[in-house]
Amino acid sequence: MKIWQKTIVLVASVIVIALFIMWWMSYEPLKVIIKNERNESINVSLRILTVDDVEIFSHNFSLNGSSNITLNNITTFAGTYYIEINDTISEKKKIKYGKYYDIIEVIIRNDGIEIRNERRL
Repeated sequence: MKIWQKTIVLVASVIVIALFIMWWMSYEPLKVIIKNERNESINVSLRILTVDDVEIFSHNFSLNGSSNITLNNITTFAGTYYIEINDTISEKKKIKYGKYYDIIEVIIRNDGIEIRNERRL
């Protein structure tokens, strides 16, 4: 191979790698959906913490019976976090956020709180 051919292959390789990294790092901001499946109004406290227990998001709100609320643009830094929900009962769960984990569902029922952090395809 000549020098100019090697240069073209090198530039093409760098472009392909850069496009792959841009695709891999492009994900939606973290979204939390909180659903109240009780038939009564409740006050809920939501906290999102880093693994080192540094609070990055905190919000208190009231939900009417059988309603839901969506919180958008919480963070764009991929990683592992803790989500803590306080109602009459408390729940703390480790969650993932990144390429395929960008929606967290919190379902508040009469028998407890369920936090879903499932892989999205």
